[in-house]
Amino acid sequence: MKNNGVEYVFGIPGAKIDYLFNALIDDGPELIVTRHEQNAAMMAQGIEDNRQTGCSTCYKWPWCKYLTTGLLTATSEGDPVLALGGQVKRNDLLRLTHPKYDNAALLKYHQNIVKKYKILNHYQKL
Repeated sequence: MKNNGVEYVFGIPGAKIDYLFNALIDDGPELIVTRHEQNAAMMAQGIEDNRQTGCSTCYKWPWCKYLTTGLLTATSEGDPVLALGGQVKRNDLLRLTHPKYDNAALLKYHQNIVKKYKILNHYQKL
């Protein structure tokens, strides 16, 4: 992310993305913890005013849906925002154990909000 001009990442920690937060603490970019996912997306949009790409994160469904409001605002104003979301294991999506949703399906449904989405199976592919 640093190679692409991301200096700050905004978001809320959670078990599904702790590995990402640990990597950010160790190697950067600077991590700024927010109190709501929508705020994280809007703060990431605001950083673009300094000609930087903003980045926001969320834990998993249902919290990833809260990013969509901030992403819609950024898209409508032409501001680049990188959004990263956690996900339960793919084979757990079909189990009735806890609240879950396929975040990739959510982004595919909202194609007017995002230009591109990708599923990564390992955080080191970031």
